[in-house]
Amino acid sequence: MKDRRFWPEQIVEARRLAVQEKKLLTREYDAFSDADGLRVLSKEELKELKDNRYSCIYAGWITVIEDYTEETGKAWEVLQAVNARFREMDAEEQAIDILNDFPDVELGLADITDAFISCMEESGHELTYSLPTEGRNITYFVVTSRACLEDENIRMMTAEMAMM
Repeated sequence: MKDRRFWPEQIVEARRLAVQEKKLLTREYDAFSDADGLRVLSKEELKELKDNRYSCIYAGWITVIEDYTEETGKAWEVLQAVNARFREMDAEEQAIDILNDFPDVELGLADITDAFISCMEESGHELTYSLPTEGRNITYFVVTSRACLEDENIRMMTAEMAMM
């Protein structure tokens, strides 16, 4: 295993390498050296570290913070673009059809795999999607932020209380 370790403040450099090599970006705490750090690893290298070096809680820990592997790399790219767009929008507007109305990312139907969907679901955003199937050609993949959903719920409760 080629040691690809970075200090926490080198996250941009570490992320760039993880994207380039289509690997995992991990955060670790090494109790032996009492140091926090980042590593760029393959899934096999991560498993090896967890099984050997970090198998005991007293040795420290390692966890994946970003996954740029083949199966989910596009999801991380899309999530970063979506989150950047959400930061520019008011809470009540934070819903984007990433398949049809979001040219910032070049997303095609072939990119939407089970791993892509799982990664998007773990993002904390709400998903609503329809992919082409036999007899149905409607295609969309809408990502809605939690802030938007909470704002919508508050407006609905306020309207219901006003009707009472």
